[in-house]
Amino acid sequence: MKRMIKTVVVAALALAARAAFAAESLLSEEVQPVVARLDMEVAREGKPAEESAIVTRSGHEGEFKKVTEYIYPTKFNVVVSGTNGVFSAAVEPDGYTMREVGFIVKATPTVEADGAIRVDLNVEEVPEPTWTNYGGTMTASDGSKSDMDMEQPTFTVHSLKQSSVLKPGKVWSVKGDGLAVNVKASVITDK
Repeated sequence: MKRMIKTVVVAALALAARAAFAAESLLSEEVQPVVARLDMEVAREGKPAEESAIVTRSGHEGEFKKVTEYIYPTKFNVVVSGTNGVFSAAVEPDGYTMREVGFIVKATPTVEADGAIRVDLNVEEVPEPTWTNYGGTMTASDGSKSDMDMEQPTFTVHSLKQSSVLKPGKVWSVKGDGLAVNVKASVITDK
C-alpha cells in the first residue's frame, strides 16, 4: 500500500505576509484593539530552530504551523474473489483520517494594564511516524500466497504548555520534553 502524503509547508515569507496583513486589518477597525507580536524560536534537541512570529489581538489565540499532513486509512476491507475453486484476496483501505506531523505553536498573548504581556504557550512537535504492518500472508486454495499489507502509523507527541508574564522586549526561554522555545513579546498598539 502506498502512503498518501500531502505536504504543507508554511514558508517564512508567506507567514510574514499573513502577519502583516493580519496586523493591518486589525488596526483598520474603528476602535483600535491592543495587538501583540510574539517572535519565537522553537527547536527539538539536535535539530535547527524554526523561527516564527504570531501577531494577534490581546486575549486571542494565534497559531503557527510547519507540518506535513499524513493521510492514512482507518479501516481495511479484505476482498476475496475467485472461480472454479481458485480464490485470491486483496486488502482495500477504507475510511481515511489525517494527522499533522511537525511543529504547531499556539499562543495567547494578553496585554495587562501595566503594559506587561501574559503569554499562554502551547507547543506541540510530532516527529515522523513509525509504520507497522498489521497484515499477514493469505494462502489461496491453489497454494499461492498473497501479502495482505495493512500498514498503520504510530505517532509520538512532544508537547509543552506554559504561561508567563513578560515585559515587552524581554526574552522568555522555556524547555521541556526535548523542546526549547524562546519567546520575545511586544505590543504593536496601545489601549
